[in-house]
Amino acid sequence: KSYTYNFDMKNIKTLNNLFVLDKRNEAISLIKSITKDIILYENTSINEIKNYYFKILMSISKVSIDIGSESEYQDKNSDFFWDIISKANTIFQIEKYIISKLNQIFDYKINKNNYSGNVFNIIRYIQNNYSDVKLSILKISNYTYLTPNHMCLIFKKETGKTINQFITELRIEKSKDLLKDKKLKLYEISINVGYCNQNYFTKIFKKNVGLNPSEYRGKYLI
Repeated sequence: KSYTYNFDMKNIKTLNNLFVLDKRNEAISLIKSITKDIILYENTSINEIKNYYFKILMSISKVSIDIGSESEYQDKNSDFFWDIISKANTIFQIEKYIISKLNQIFDYKINKNNYSGNVFNIIRYIQNNYSDVKLSILKISNYTYLTPNHMCLIFKKETGKTINQFITELRIEKSKDLLKDKKLKLYEISINVGYCNQNYFTKIFKKNVGLNPSEYRGKYLI
């Protein structure tokens, strides 16, 4: 059977939404998923594949311009992007380049708040590891090479929040998104946002939102 990949433009819209929601990991996973799917369809035209990735890159570039990060690097025009894609020898080279652009934008979004390099690194580490049930002040301290006390002090000074408060708020926001998927059980959502104990997750969620996860799902989602 001769099947070719369906170049769904909805993926580009989804990617743009992930930028708005600051979902770095999910955005990268989407790109990897697209690549993985394309490889399954061997009869797909190489030109169509390159055109699709080009559209993705142009969409990423537009987001960069919108948030003001495009001036951070020189490859601003469509000719440059097309040159990168057309010269790529494998689909994985294109994927790697796109992911590097994604990281560039997400890093800029954090950095444009004028955080110091240390606080920037703390925030990025938390955003990349919030689902780790063992995430802790000590673990972040080991990553940043800062003492726990100094790290907590500069983070509170620059963000107005404690590190634990920041982690909790991020986890709650992520769990709200996951609650939109009614196929997911509460214990699955709990694990996905870094809580190994569902009851504790429910308690934290209610404290921050005013409703428990089930009530939130029932009240706000149809």
